[in-house]
Amino acid sequence: MAADPSVHRPLELSAVEGRRYGSELSFVGAGYPNRRLAFRQLTGFDLRIWGNDWDGETVLAPCLQRQGERIETDEVVKIFNASAINLNLHSSVRPGVLVGDGDFVNPRTFELAACGAFQLTDRRELLPELFAEGELALFSDMPGFLEAIAHYRAHPQERAAMAARARARVLAEHTYAHRMQTLLRHAEPLMSAKRPLAAQWQDEIPADLRVELDALLARLGLAPGVSFDDLVWAVRSRQGELDRLETAILFLDEWKKQYAGPRPGKES
Repeated sequence: MAADPSVHRPLELSAVEGRRYGSELSFVGAGYPNRRLAFRQLTGFDLRIWGNDWDGETVLAPCLQRQGERIETDEVVKIFNASAINLNLHSSVRPGVLVGDGDFVNPRTFELAACGAFQLTDRRELLPELFAEGELALFSDMPGFLEAIAHYRAHPQERAAMAARARARVLAEHTYAHRMQTLLRHAEPLMSAKRPLAAQWQDEIPADLRVELDALLARLGLAPGVSFDDLVWAVRSRQGELDRLETAILFLDEWKKQYAGPRPGKES
């Protein structure tokens, strides 16, 4: 996940836009069970909820904007900019759980930061790898959520400073251009834009990866002269998390299918 700073960016809103999209607390997203439970405790605040899948919600109905219709990106950016505190509670479908225990960081985290908008988000295992301390306002449970809301409502300068730090981090490390650069660096050792895989495909592997390759073949129970297609099959068949080399092999296989195979109209 990342952000596109040409889309998600700070905006100068008119007075009318500020009234139309602004509120003290806001949330843009779908009505997952944990969000319904959490936001029902915020009805005493100036809270606006934007997005769909809030059907059947009676307590939060006065906060729901436009009867739960889907909000287009250009308006989402205005909402982010107009809101004093953007709530960013990751989804969970576990009954009765307000704050999930997952690691995935949603797109909203990067998009809010790219807008220079202040956000209050639940802790995720991967967040420390992405943002430094003091760049995002975090909470771990409902009491912490309410405490953070009370604190940041009363400290607008602190909100602005934190939002600026988060935006600087996204622009430095978390745009889609950064993600593509990382992907290309990851794939470059195992791909060639000039020729298809050699018959002895192992010869195409850079020397610094040969040790990893030999270890992978041994782990999969494959002979050193195994074909590339058989290696791909073995990697796809295994269980568990892929390591760096396995991921690169599968990416290379997809690249081979797209660019190294027979051209349309040509015999193979």
